[in-house]
Amino acid sequence: MLFLFPSIPYFSASLCLCGKFSYSQTPPEIPIGLEKLETRKAKIEKALEELRVEKARLKKEVIGKKSKDGKEGVLSKKEEEKIEKSKINLTDFDAKYMKEREGCIKTNYNAQGSVDEKSQFILANDVTDECNDKKQLISMVELTEANIDGKVNQVKADSGYHSADNLAKISEKEVEVYIDDPNKQRVDNENYKYDKVNFKYDFASDSYICPEGSKLNMVSDKGDEKVYSCNACGDCISKESCVKSGKSRSIIRGKNEAFVESNREKVLSAEGKKEYQKRMHTVEPVFGNIKYNLGFRQFLLRGLDKVKGEFNLMCIAHNLRKIVSYCIANEVNLKACLT
Repeated sequence: MLFLFPSIPYFSASLCLCGKFSYSQTPPEIPIGLEKLETRKAKIEKALEELRVEKARLKKEVIGKKSKDGKEGVLSKKEEEKIEKSKINLTDFDAKYMKEREGCIKTNYNAQGSVDEKSQFILANDVTDECNDKKQLISMVELTEANIDGKVNQVKADSGYHSADNLAKISEKEVEVYIDDPNKQRVDNENYKYDKVNFKYDFASDSYICPEGSKLNMVSDKGDEKVYSCNACGDCISKESCVKSGKSRSIIRGKNEAFVESNREKVLSAEGKKEYQKRMHTVEPVFGNIKYNLGFRQFLLRGLDKVKGEFNLMCIAHNLRKIVSYCIANEVNLKACLT
C-alpha cells in the first residue's frame, strides 16, 4: 500500500532500490501446535514430502532451462548435489535459506523497497523468497510507477541487482540508471590487470585488445554469445599471468555485454560516482530506520502472503512518520493533508 498526498510535494521522479532487508523469520521458542511429539512428527513428515516435491521441481526447472538453451537436458553431478542439499523450514515452508552479511545462513525472506530520493518516502515495497535481488529490478520499477501513477526518470540500485539481462531490459524504459558494478574495483587495477574488464572491446572491428596491446579476433558466434581468441599468446611474456588454460587467451562476450560496459563507464565517471553516492543517504537510512528506530527486526507471521502484509505495515509506519515530520517542519495542517 502506498499513501499519495497530492497536496504535499513528496514525490520526485527519482527512486532508489534496496533489497538488503532480509532477516531471520523464525523466533527461538517452539511454535504453537508443535509442543506435542505427535504433531511434530506429522509436521516433519509433511515437510519431508514438501522437500521431495521442491527437489523434483528444481530438477525439472534446471533440465528445462538446459533444453531451452539447446543443451543436453541432463543434470550434472554438481547440480544434482546442490539440489539434494536443499533444506526446508519446518515452521514456514515459504521461507528460504539465505546467506546473511555476517556469512551465516538462516531462513529468511528478502524484502524490497523503492524510495523517493528527495523525501525518503517509500514508494513501493515487496517481499520475495528469492535469495538474490536480480529478478526484482524490473518488477520494482514497474510497481513504483503503478503506485505513483507516473514514470520514474532515475533509478539507483546496488550490485545485487546487477546483471546483463537487467541492464538490457531497463534500457527499453526512458529512465536514467545507475546500477553498481560488482567488478568496478578491477578496472585499471594491477592486481586484476588480465581480468576481462581490462580487455577493451572495439565495436568497429568486433574484436578485443588485451592489456599488452594484442588483438583477440572472433572465432565463434553462437548467437547469445561470441568467443574471441588471441594468436599472439605464444610469445607473450605475460602468458602465465593471463592464460588460465589452453594455448591462448579467450574472451566470451554475451549478447548484452554492451549494456554492462556502458553502465560500468557511467558509474565510474565523476558524475556517476557523485550520483550513486546519494543512494547511501537515501535508501539505506530508510531500512535502518525501520529496523533500528522502529524496532521491526524480524517477521512474526508465517507464509509469504502474510509476511508481505506485515512488511507493508512496517513501510506504512515509516511513511506516516515522514508525513507528520513534513507537516510539523512546514507548518502544514495534517488534517488538510489527509482530506
